[in-house]
Amino acid sequence: MIEDLLQRIKRASFYTLHQRSLRANQKWQDSAIQRLVFHVGQTVPFWTTIFKKEGTDMTSINTRSDLTRLPITNKETYRQHYIDHYLDNSRPIFSPWRTTSGSTGEPFTFQLGYSRLDPQYDDFARLRFLLWRNVLLSKLSRVAPARIKITPESRANGLYISMSEFRGNPTGSIKRINAFKPDILESYASILLDISNRVAKNNIRIPYAISYGEMLTSAARSHVEQVFDCEVYDRYGVEEVGVIATECARHNGMHVHCESMFVEIVDHEDGPVSNGGRGRVIVTDLLNYNMPFIRYDTGDYGRLSHETCACGLQTPRLWIEGRHGASISLYGRKIHHLEFAAAMERFSGLIRQYQIAKTNESALQIRIVPATPFNGPILTDIAHEIQLLVGEHALVEATIVSSVHALPSGKSQTLVDESIPR
Repeated sequence: MIEDLLQRIKRASFYTLHQRSLRANQKWQDSAIQRLVFHVGQTVPFWTTIFKKEGTDMTSINTRSDLTRLPITNKETYRQHYIDHYLDNSRPIFSPWRTTSGSTGEPFTFQLGYSRLDPQYDDFARLRFLLWRNVLLSKLSRVAPARIKITPESRANGLYISMSEFRGNPTGSIKRINAFKPDILESYASILLDISNRVAKNNIRIPYAISYGEMLTSAARSHVEQVFDCEVYDRYGVEEVGVIATECARHNGMHVHCESMFVEIVDHEDGPVSNGGRGRVIVTDLLNYNMPFIRYDTGDYGRLSHETCACGLQTPRLWIEGRHGASISLYGRKIHHLEFAAAMERFSGLIRQYQIAKTNESALQIRIVPATPFNGPILTDIAHEIQLLVGEHALVEATIVSSVHALPSGKSQTLVDESIPR
């Protein structure tokens, strides 16, 4: 009886941590980091090798600041080793394997932590914003979502549509969504935008939409909200570790899931940046003991602020600014997606979506999905802005399109190089 009570208290503390003080969250993270590092130092060959190579005593890693003494890892770090080298070798593991190729198209196989197999935790991670709207944790399992994903799931209370099904029959998929009448519509930003472009205003009424996996522009958010008469929440995560951060009703940054994730922002030399500074997003999954991800480079750029949000939550807030590997080369100069994003910023209220394609060695095509009817001068202004960025020798063309090309996964890329033979 006492044991059950202690378990319930521990569970309640876990699920309410994000609503407590920043100091309480940091104290929790320090303890979780200490436990995780001690575990991997004893059971995961990959990490025991690192400790020996770096000359680091695993018992000396006790806090968030201590963690920075360990090297940053990424997909390539894991690909260089046999699978059993980076798994917990101390016990049988019955967690499923997952494979993701990401934007590179190069497959990466990983193993889920047991927490991600727990339906209550899954609801908590995906639908946390509802808790901030006074929905009880016990009620989250009753929320009926419609989710368009690469690999559909099979839970009783939801409608799950595969990406291939949606791409093959979008009209039929939209009819299924309308008939199901979901509480929430979840998918990539480009898919939400695609659906909203295909239906008339208020033909589908959905209280909430959740965007993830891609950059959500303010114009795209506004359009989806108007068509569905809903509120859009942005969520950030990566396949390997799951959901990392979620927006609150203020829609000003995403609150980091501190009970399960520790997030750092580092510069190009792996050093820390100041509060609010831009850099690479590094995450430590505090819950996955099967295949631990410690100081894992997500491949994204972002900013992190520890200032208390206007909603009252004290958890750090994260703003994602896209993939740090995304760039296009012209005349030997590499132009990063953030440079293109800065050039396009002044047109953000006019554009729902855009894609910049390198069509040959000296030409760029800017494909624009407009938020409002465009006229010629605006397209000219966009082309001029990009021309100033890339230089006068490049041929720059801006054109209006109804949609931008998507990858097989369903995601849409902001930058594409079509000059390379496939």
